[in-house]
Amino acid sequence: MYSGKLKRHSRLRYLWSNFKRLLWSDQDKAVLSEQVPALSRYKQQATELDSRLQLGCSVSEDGPTTLLLARCHPLGLIIGAMAHSAKLTLTMLDFLAGLGPVPFQITADCLLYLRHSYLDELKADPVLMSSYERQLAALRNPQTWPRHLRSSHMDILLHGLTQSETRALLLQFLEKNKLSAMPNRSSYLFVMDAFLRLKDVDGALQTLAAFPPSDLESPDKQLLHRIIAILHLETVHDSGGVAFLSVLPRLLQMGVKPNETVQNKSIRNAVKFDLTPLAWDLVTYAQESEIKIEGSATAALLRHSFRKQDLARLNQIMSAIHQSTALSQEPYLIMDMMNIVRLVCYYDRKASPSQSLAHLLTIYDRAYNRSLLSKLGILGPSHALPAAAADDPLPDPPAMVCAFLIWTYVYVQRSYRPVLSLWERWAELIDQGDPLICAAAQYDIAFNGFLLFLARSRYSVANVPLILRFMLDKTSCKPSEITWSHCITAYLQWRDQDHPAAHEIKAILLEKQAKISDKEWKQYIQPRFPSIDLESPEARQFVHIEPSSSSPS
Repeated sequence: MYSGKLKRHSRLRYLWSNFKRLLWSDQDKAVLSEQVPALSRYKQQATELDSRLQLGCSVSEDGPTTLLLARCHPLGLIIGAMAHSAKLTLTMLDFLAGLGPVPFQITADCLLYLRHSYLDELKADPVLMSSYERQLAALRNPQTWPRHLRSSHMDILLHGLTQSETRALLLQFLEKNKLSAMPNRSSYLFVMDAFLRLKDVDGALQTLAAFPPSDLESPDKQLLHRIIAILHLETVHDSGGVAFLSVLPRLLQMGVKPNETVQNKSIRNAVKFDLTPLAWDLVTYAQESEIKIEGSATAALLRHSFRKQDLARLNQIMSAIHQSTALSQEPYLIMDMMNIVRLVCYYDRKASPSQSLAHLLTIYDRAYNRSLLSKLGILGPSHALPAAAADDPLPDPPAMVCAFLIWTYVYVQRSYRPVLSLWERWAELIDQGDPLICAAAQYDIAFNGFLLFLARSRYSVANVPLILRFMLDKTSCKPSEITWSHCITAYLQWRDQDHPAAHEIKAILLEKQAKISDKEWKQYIQPRFPSIDLESPEARQFVHIEPSSSSPS
């Protein structure tokens, strides 16, 4: 009888919506009550009813409580209670539920608001929290759900559940809505995101299957983002000794078309799982279907072919990059190619620094001008600009490429003198506030290059503490684990020879409380110093030891 008034007038829905918006604003509740007389009146009615209930007044046909209810609307009581406290809100919900069913949307909105605004009050009172959780548990019954659940309501239903409970509730939602002629898109996207957070591929695909075929064939930005997120969870299955991707075939079966984004992600996945034939089959399909292969996929193929020493594929990719202006100007591809050239020139061909630089420039010159190289003293003024580029000036490299170029150039050197000269010029430009150099100095890779190279020689290791101090004091770049590893290695290498630089390096490490992970120690430092065990005091002062989960509390 009474609960019917909750749905009686359509204008009451606007009342509820307007007051919800008001309460969710950042304004102080006391100020709101003064500014909005209706809100103050609703609070007074709710507190008056609560007082009568506290005194044990029942709802009789002609009693004072009944008379109070006759001039109050239940929505007003709930709104006033929400503006007052969590305790009063839950009291009103319990009271109204005793008179008749309170609509799902009203209860869900109330609980959502309590979690947002009164969480501290709920946590401080176990009885209150128990009442809140009881109301929430009742809402999780699918029989109480409306035809379309909003994503905000799904959010409150999932609050506080374990992973298995979350999955079960999400599957209940899919089961209840599987026959819906017009699925609620935002709710399905929310459910898919919830499955993705659980890393539940089956659940995410089951949710995706609820979308119309036209949406799967030509997904919009929102849906495509989720499809790529599903591909992030790609795994490999082995059948009869043949490995294959498990997620991509299921997506294709559902009707997802291999567009540019999907195809490139699939190529990267195939490379990631070392499925070389499949990766190149996907490349061939992309070429035949005129699907653009992005720089990220090309970079993955490039690195994979180099690691596998697949020279035929490597030459094929290099040729494709050279023929494509877009690919030859892709920053990550440029850095990958420069690194490959560095390794080949330095280790395989034993090339001189000038020969290595010439090979690096064949890559660099396709995308950027040489003013940076001239500014740093790597090239003289006469080599500042290739003749062919005079009429079509190229841009400066991005800061990230600039930092990587420094690192690459350092590691093709055979003597510490040009590296020291470059460091002095690099530091000078930072002191002068050069915009590009200062931006590049935010990346640790250039500093790592200087630190590791100059630590190799007893004649140049004295510069290591100077570089580290400069990095810490004059730039916004924070040392990474790799930076600290280089410095710890330099200290351990030169302390046995009682080099003064070793003591300076150690002092900085201890002052800054430099720590690396045990994984970094095992992979990078222990192979160089096998006599220093991870459990030794020397290692413990530089390694961050995670507390054992089995240790007593």
